Amino acid sequence: MGDSYDIDGAFKELMQRERPFLLRQLAGEPVVEFLNLELPNVLSRRVDLIARLRGGGLLHVEMQSRNDRTMTERMAVYHTLIASRHGGRVRSVLLYCGEARMRMGRVFQTDQMSFIYDAVDIRQFGAAPLLQSGSPGDCALALLAARTADEQLLAVRWISSLRPPERTRAGALALIFSGLRVLPRHVKMEVANMGSFIDVRKNPILMKWRAEAIREGWLEGHESGLLAGREAGLEEGQERGLEKGQQDLVTSLLVRKFGPLPLWAKRELGKASRKELAVWGERLLDSKTLQEVLRPSSRSRR
Repeated sequence: MGDSYDIDGAFKELMQRERPFLLRQLAGEPVVEFLNLELPNVLSRRVDLIARLRGGGLLHVEMQSRNDRTMTERMAVYHTLIASRHGGRVRSVLLYCGEARMRMGRVFQTDQMSFIYDAVDIRQFGAAPLLQSGSPGDCALALLAARTADEQLLAVRWISSLRPPERTRAGALALIFSGLRVLPRHVKMEVANMGSFIDVRKNPILMKWRAEAIREGWLEGHESGLLAGREAGLEEGQERGLEKGQQDLVTSLLVRKFGPLPLWAKRELGKASRKELAVWGERLLDSKTLQEVLRPSSRSRR
């Protein structure tokens, strides 16, 4: 990738610091501690993640952003070295986060041995479960787990609706991971809006998109408006923007679950506070009808 970001390093730091929903799904049981493995000098790559699980076994996760014909052999070598160094039962998982369809196998076989590992495309999780976990790391990974442009847009708007410092952390990670995706123009625009709380000048991906947008004439209005807002320091405007983003997010989730919304529901959403929107977002997980989600609640009243 032309824009030099340590995506593997960001992934490892995210997993170790937050132990997100995605890690729990891959592990199937709680992580007790993270381990390191120094590879022989002849191996230029490093192992992405090793964790000891509560049941006593080990979990090895390799994040891969492109199809690699040598991947099955590499996974077999890593598995052998980890088992030799740390002992115990090792479960190896290849987590594919690339743009193209995953074409790598999950079996390494010779005349005398056969090694099988799990190969998982992150898109099989979808964006919604990761966003609903509430972890900034999961929110960033949701951009990779998204299966459609609508889900990508939902992930970006969800991140923008978070409060600092979660919003800043999730946004920074999302910008790093966005380099693994070919995003539609309207999603790029939403990602570019993260420049309001992340320094665009320190992000080569955003700088590249900004230059493209200016050349094509579709970011000039946003640039001038953003500059005016920064100079004025309008906290009220930023708060309203967060509320609008959260409103759009809950509306999108409601439409996805229940279909087109009736007029009364749109009115309720239009006058809802951020506290009410947060309550409705939680109810979405278990409610079976639109009325159950939007019912009055003493907890959500202004």
